[in-house]
This record gives sequence, C-alpha cells and structure tokens, in this order.
Amino acid sequence: MRHGWRRGAHAVQHVRRASSHARPAERIAQYDWRRAQSLVQGGTFSRADIVDVVRHVRSKDPRASHIAKMCREHMLRGAWEQRPEMLSVALCVHAYETSVRDAWHWMRSAYPTWIPHPDDASWAVHALLAAKEREAAWDVWQDTRSMHVMPRASAINALLSAWGTHDTATSLVLDVGTSHLDMVGLSTYVHLHTKAHVFREEVHDAAQVLRERLATSHDKIAWHTLLLYTGYTRGTEAAMQLARDTRDAFQPDAYTVSTLALCYTAYGIASCDEALHMLDAIHEAVRVRPTTHALSMAIQAVLAQKGLGDPQQAFEAYALYREARTAWALESDAAVLQPLIEAHCAAFVPHIDRAWSLLQEYIYTPPRSLWARWRRTPQRPTVDLGLFYPLVTACARLHATPLALEILACMRELRLPVPPHASLTMTRQLVNACATWDEATHIYHAVQALGGWAHDTYAKVLGLVCRHTIQDGRAPPELALQVLGDMRHAGFHPSAQTYTVLLDYYAKVHAGLAGVRATHALIQRDVQLEPDLVLIHALMNAYNYAGAPAQVLGIWDSLVVLCHNASGTLVDDITVTIVIWILP
Repeated sequence: MRHGWRRGAHAVQHVRRASSHARPAERIAQYDWRRAQSLVQGGTFSRADIVDVVRHVRSKDPRASHIAKMCREHMLRGAWEQRPEMLSVALCVHAYETSVRDAWHWMRSAYPTWIPHPDDASWAVHALLAAKEREAAWDVWQDTRSMHVMPRASAINALLSAWGTHDTATSLVLDVGTSHLDMVGLSTYVHLHTKAHVFREEVHDAAQVLRERLATSHDKIAWHTLLLYTGYTRGTEAAMQLARDTRDAFQPDAYTVSTLALCYTAYGIASCDEALHMLDAIHEAVRVRPTTHALSMAIQAVLAQKGLGDPQQAFEAYALYREARTAWALESDAAVLQPLIEAHCAAFVPHIDRAWSLLQEYIYTPPRSLWARWRRTPQRPTVDLGLFYPLVTACARLHATPLALEILACMRELRLPVPPHASLTMTRQLVNACATWDEATHIYHAVQALGGWAHDTYAKVLGLVCRHTIQDGRAPPELALQVLGDMRHAGFHPSAQTYTVLLDYYAKVHAGLAGVRATHALIQRDVQLEPDLVLIHALMNAYNYAGAPAQVLGIWDSLVVLCHNASGTLVDDITVTIVIWILP
C-alpha cells in the first residue's frame, strides 16, 4: 500500500536509532587517515592507538582496506608484539579477506582463549545484520554470551529489530532482562509485537517498564509506541485519554495523528460518519490537524469492512474523500486515490467514469494553497502505474476501447514509466476486448508509444497478433509487419522462433506474396540470425500458400546444395513433404 512505509516508520526509525546509538566517543571522533597509517607503519603504539586503528579499519571508507592490508603485512612478519588488543585488529583484517562470519569462526579456532571485547561482538553483529545474515549474527550473540560478555546496547537493539516477532527476539529480551534494555530496545520490541498483534507476557512487561521510564522522558518514538500499545490492548478511548494526558510530555505531530488513527482502524471503521468522527476526535485530543496519511488510512479501513468491490463501501469511501478534504482542506495524493480507484474498478459493474474523473481531478487540478499556486514552476503530481492499471483493466472488462485509448494517451503525456510485463498484460487484455482489428491496431500503437518494451514484449505481442482472432477474423498482415518493424527499430533482433510465428501466420491467412517476400528479405539481411529447419519449413509453407511454388523449389535446391557441400543432412521428412505437395 501507498503509505506502508509510513506505517512502518517506527520500525525504520528504531533501526536507524539502533545503528546510530554508538558510544559518544566513537560518534564524535574524526578519522585521521594519515595518523592511522603512520601508527601502523611504526608498529609501536598504546592501547588507545590500537583502538583508533581498529576504528579506522572498521569504517566504510575505501581507505580502510588499505589500512587493513598494511596491518596484515605486519602481522604476517610478526612485527607486532602479541597483545590482547591486537586480536581485535586480527578480527577486522581477517574479515576483509573472507567475511565477518568466517573471521569470527577463525578467531575462535585460532585463539581458543580469546574473549572478545564488547565492541568486537557489537561490530560483528552489526556487520552481519547489514549483510542480511541474522542467523549468523545470532550465533555471534550466543557465542559472546557463553563467555559472559555483553555486547553494546546498539547491537541488542539491532538484533531486536532484525528478529521482529520471532521467538529469538523474546529469547534475547529474557537473556538481557527487560529492566536492562534501553529506551530504544524497549520501544522496538513493544512496537514490532504490537503492530503484529502478538502480545506475549514479555511484551506486556516491556510495555510496563517503558511506561515507567516515560514518566521522566520526552522520547517521541517511545511515546508513540506506548500510544499504539494502549490502543491495541485497551481500546481507542484509552489511547485518546493517554494522548490528552501526555500532550505536554512530547510535541504531537502528524505521526501522532497516524498512530492514533491506527488505533481506530484496528477495530474497524464502517462508514464515512465514523471516519469523520475519528478525525475530529484525534484533532481534539492532540491539537494537530488531520493529515492526508490519516485520511488514506481511514479510506482503506472503510473499504476493508467488506470485499474490495462492494459498491456501498466504495460509496462511503468516496463520500469520506470528498467531505474530509473539504472540511480540513487536505490535498489529495496517490496514496489516497489508489484504494478509491481500485474499489470503483473492482466492482461487479465497474464505476469507471467516477474513478477516471477522480484521477483527472488529481492530475489537472492546481494545488489549493496560495504558495503552491504562486510558485514559478508548479510541480507535476506524483503518479505511477498503480493509479492507471486498475482503470485499464476495468476498460478491458467493459470493452471500453475509446476510454482506454484516452487513458493510455494520458499516461504517455505524463511520461509514465511502464515495465515490460505490464505493457504486455495491458496489450493482451485490451486486444482481447476489441471488437475490430482497427481498434486493436490503435491499442497496440497506444501501448507501444509508452515505451520501455523489451525483446520478449515485442515477440509475445507479435505472437498475440498472429494467433488472435476477432469475430473469426485474423489480424491484417500490415499489423504483424508493423510489430516486427517496431521490434527491429527498437534495436532488438527477432529470433528464428519469432520469424517462424510470423511465417506460420502468413500461411494460415494465405497472405499475399509481397508480405512473404518482405519477411524473407529481412531474414536474409539479419546477420545475427541463425535459421533452423523449423524456420525454413515455415518459409517454404508461406511461399506455397502465397502461390509461389518456384520460391519453394529454389529453397529446396539451396538445401540440397548445402547438404552436398556440408556432407550432412539439412533436410527431413517434413521438407520433402512440402516439396512433394507443390508438385503437379
């Protein structure tokens, strides 16, 4: 869904906070690459110098690999004295040569008595999670805990975010202890489980600890987590009361509105009036105007009460869209429109005119705000295929070819990027809905004008044109040749199979000799083509049905000569049958 990234914003912010909650000294310290290089070359430095070298090697700067290679050379020569701190350098250097997972296992086997520093374990966990290896990161955690070492809070929070509602996350919380989690860890654990409606005893315990800590904290993300948890577990009224009581504890904003809207939508919204009451209640509680995001959530909640194509719910959602925008002067966007358009187009009898008028109003109506209207270069509204595709599908269902052409022209005007598979699907659906081949030709040109077609798109559309029938009539040869010409003009070389499909079509429709000769000429000029026997048979058949037996015999003579010169067999029974068929 359009605003899915906003609904998951808590989780995203938790990941960012987890990764950014490093030790203050590490965040403030600047990188001095010349000093790090001189330290490695000198070979004699204090523990603080080693920590600085490790910090440089672990950075994501391209120069870090050069420092790692220098460290590797000194370690191989044995130029450095054996100190426990040097094992951190060895871990980082070995990770550059293999991977973090292999480097960790190598360190455990090469140095059985090695007890990793909390920073080493935290770095390994973060690196493995960044590489999407959460199982390996969990192995590092368990290995570290078996040696009674506790990684940093940032690593704990990152693991909680990576494992989500999995039992592993709860095992981690039990291992660390709810009271020992920091604010980021608590809010991450509670938020992810609340959004998934997974309420374990540990989740309630963590929420209670979070509530106690928020008594002296202004952490906005944690407050939003507690609001959502309260709404999901105790109801919307409890969440609204908490929002009123804690309005001074943090500054409510648009995300607060969305969080409270989630509390309402979790219990269902059946009508326009209920949704408007929700927006009014949220505004009264937090003194923040309803947002377009909240309106989008309300519309989707209304539509979710029944099936997507239910006409009554579509009417309620449409009424909500009109009344909420008027009452709160809300600007429309793609996230608000898409569920409305999908609902109108998915009905048993699609209400396509209203859906198309909604989209036209969004595209061509100037913004309401004075600032937006007085800008020198007004921005074009954000649109993508998700807004147009339901309309095209509905046009195919209703056989509304003229409207489909109008919609495709609008897509071209907006320069809308369309992936090849979507172009193929739209072409197939609309051609199947056409009543005449003239309409199908216009549809082909309209979709092809959108651009972005691939080799397979042209090949499959050509196959559709050659095999499809409209009112028991096949496509005119000019259309098939047009598709082939557009394919070559786009820089794609037709395969032998593509030519075979076209020639088989010529044979079935008894096409004129000119079309067969034109295709034969293209085959002869295509230096990248490797004709096979199936293609040759199709060419002979096409000439035969076009009334040119002399051309068939000419191809036969060429094959006989090739067989003689190549000392091989380039003909088969089908070839002989075709030749015998034309003999008197």
